[in-house]
Amino acid sequence: MKWRHETPYSVVSIEGKLILDGTDQLKNEIKGIVEDKDIKQLIVDLSAVDFIDSTGIGMLISLYKYQAERHAGLVVVSNHSRVDKVIEITKLGLILPCLNSLDSAVDHIQSNGMD
Repeated sequence: MKWRHETPYSVVSIEGKLILDGTDQLKNEIKGIVEDKDIKQLIVDLSAVDFIDSTGIGMLISLYKYQAERHAGLVVVSNHSRVDKVIEITKLGLILPCLNSLDSAVDHIQSNGMD
């Protein structure tokens, strides 16, 4: 997990597989950093994730709900066909913004007054 803090957003980049093993720990680490740094706009970059299961989708929904409770935002970035297929099948894009590039995510935040 790698972090990049910009104004007015922060990016957490995740690599590998987003599956049952380790998702709770990852979710708690992300929530801890978000709270400590009072991050209002979080971009979860899944560009380097090559597989995601239902637990990974659940983690993203949990982070989205956490941000919503804080009156903050979350955008997901994915450009891997397998991950995109799972996002499409689960209809995650109907719940939260799922975009195909970091630039698109930043544009989304700025154009929706989320900064």
